[in-house]
Amino acid sequence: MLLAVVPVVLAIMVGVAISRSRKAARAAALRNAGQAAFVEAMEAGAEADTPAGRQTAYDRAADLALRHFGRVTRERARALVLAATAYDEEDAAEAVTARLEAALSIERKIGADPLALAETLAWLSRRHPNHDAAYRAASEALSLVRRTLGKADPRYLDLALSSAPVLARTGHAAEADALFRATLEAEQPEDPSFAVRARLDYAAFLDDHNRPDAAAKLRAEAKERAARA
Repeated sequence: MLLAVVPVVLAIMVGVAISRSRKAARAAALRNAGQAAFVEAMEAGAEADTPAGRQTAYDRAADLALRHFGRVTRERARALVLAATAYDEEDAAEAVTARLEAALSIERKIGADPLALAETLAWLSRRHPNHDAAYRAASEALSLVRRTLGKADPRYLDLALSSAPVLARTGHAAEADALFRATLEAEQPEDPSFAVRARLDYAAFLDDHNRPDAAAKLRAEAKERAARA
């Protein structure tokens, strides 16, 4: 009796193995097809000649990445950032910030390079309509670059100069003022134009805060430095 059962059991086991193998093969084929479609969508975005075309292609790429690579993957983060770029061309702030926030969530979870993370945060701070969110993003970006490179690094100083207006816009004028002053004190001999930009940007801030005499002095300094450059 036992011997008669053995072939049946073996047949069942072989059938199960074949069924599983076929399912795995079908899943792999679907996954490969989906990943190929992702690549095609990314290429379509790069080749599109209108913002709307790029938006559609990169949004599709982000959706395909979610389905075929996973929710927390570099592919999805990259597609989301490119989609944000496309929406930014048409000044669609809400669409931009939604995609940047989704990309940032992924970048944090996968341990993205701190400088890359700071770049996305700085962009988000400039575009976010909510003042509290913009301020948090700018502050985190500054902190990341400062810890990674130090206060004297030209990349930190460039970020400080572009972040100061964000701090001012979001109701943190004292912090913005301190950041502007820090950029003035940091001489950049390899980039003489930086001193000019720092003074002109700070002068604009001072004008907005009813300090015209100090602004005029900075503009005069900027003109003098530009003539020497």
